[in-house]
Amino acid sequence: MEHGLILLIEAILAIDRHLQKPLRHVIPDVARLRTEPAAYLASEEVIVGPRRPYAVATVLGLMLAIAVLVGFVLSALDNPGNGPGAGDAVVAGVAVLVTFAATVTLLLHWLRGGSAVLRREGVALIYRGRTVFCPWTLFQTPGVPYQPDHKRVILPVNGASPVGVADGDEAVVARPVDEIKSRQFQGSADGQAALTDLYEVKLPELGELFLHLGRQLGTGPSIRRDAEDDRDATDVAPLATATEQDWVRIRLTRLPLPPVCTNCGVYTRDSYPHPLAAHGVAIDVPVCQPCQDERGQRRRRGLWLGLAVGSLPAIVWVMATAPFLRGIDICLGFGVLLPIGLVIGVVVGLVTRERTETARTGPRSTGRLSTARSASD
Repeated sequence: MEHGLILLIEAILAIDRHLQKPLRHVIPDVARLRTEPAAYLASEEVIVGPRRPYAVATVLGLMLAIAVLVGFVLSALDNPGNGPGAGDAVVAGVAVLVTFAATVTLLLHWLRGGSAVLRREGVALIYRGRTVFCPWTLFQTPGVPYQPDHKRVILPVNGASPVGVADGDEAVVARPVDEIKSRQFQGSADGQAALTDLYEVKLPELGELFLHLGRQLGTGPSIRRDAEDDRDATDVAPLATATEQDWVRIRLTRLPLPPVCTNCGVYTRDSYPHPLAAHGVAIDVPVCQPCQDERGQRRRRGLWLGLAVGSLPAIVWVMATAPFLRGIDICLGFGVLLPIGLVIGVVVGLVTRERTETARTGPRSTGRLSTARSASD
């Protein structure tokens, strides 16, 4: 019952996500915006409206309307001598319709998302009286959007660019991006920020547009690529940073990974799909063929080791009780201990197998992937 209710809620939310529009339907001249952003935004602002939960509001409105109708029916059943007349039916119908319309209207207002106003200087993210202004220089950085789930998309950002925050009519206050923890925009110290799904357009398209405009309109130094001798190039968050226990943490917004084996450090075009923590999405982790063969052997050994450990209690039972118990009692104990031990062994084997992986995924909202530090390091 509980599982079915969760699936129903997810289905309703999925309908609202499906109703979100492609970017080209909200900005008809999006091609010109991408090719001539300065001229386009100098002549007019682009407003992306709030997301409205039509499916959620409709379902909740129907539920309340049905509840009102059931109330009228129960009231009529409590007075069997005075059956409902035509006037009572009209009143009940009007009450149901008013309840449905009022509920849907109020929920569409209360649960609406935020707006994004694209200007020549940057984008203003507005939600319930709070405005977060992100200059285009904030998105003047290499990388790609990463969507861990349907609620947010993680974008690479230029940590050196400040962000403006204003509540209502208060003055705008400039803050570092890692201090921004608003509902519509949350920064971190890793050169990344999360953009929340509050808008009428599909979130990955909006995040990609921000990055594109940032690289076109950003007024900061040029982005550092491969020119190490470029003194005007700005530093960006690195692809990877070393952590404890010989692991390297990689920001998924800096993908794709370079063609270097994450296990031994040699150049390779071979890879294997590593599942992430959201909706079956996988990324290609570079691992050379010899290391892939070794990985397969380690995974098989881990599973067989778990099965061997799980079967030990049954074997020890037979050896310890053979001199004292009858054959039927020994078989009974063996039949009970072996399935339990094998189940535990499978779990132990799966855990052991996963610990041999060269890549591990961090929490869904961080946009990080950890890989074993290669031998070349």
